Amino acid sequence: MNKPTDEQIKEFWEWCGFKHDVPFPEYAKRKDISHPERFTKEQWYIPGDYCGKIPPIDLDNLFKYAVPKALKIIDERGHCPPIMKLFQLWYDELVTQTGDSSNVEQAARALFLAIYEEVKQ
Repeated sequence: MNKPTDEQIKEFWEWCGFKHDVPFPEYAKRKDISHPERFTKEQWYIPGDYCGKIPPIDLDNLFKYAVPKALKIIDERGHCPPIMKLFQLWYDELVTQTGDSSNVEQAARALFLAIYEEVKQ
């Protein structure tokens, strides 16, 4: 199975609502914070939720951030029921690309690609 490119990963997480910039620039100027320089580094974040490096493509992150948005889009396109359509896309991606549905990393990558291809339409 092909690994997603860095550009695909970046585009995907942005679609999920992530931003990447300096989330707390005002903290870098404060004297009462130890190591204020750490607040000048670009980070990936969702306001009020996640802040750090670009999220890994794993089942936890995909089900937390991507699946709800994908289901909404699939539903808006008239697929009924949307959860069945998503899981069919996922299964098709996993089995056709790997022939194996037992590897968790491959399962996460297949779900990523199924969602990515569906939302790009």
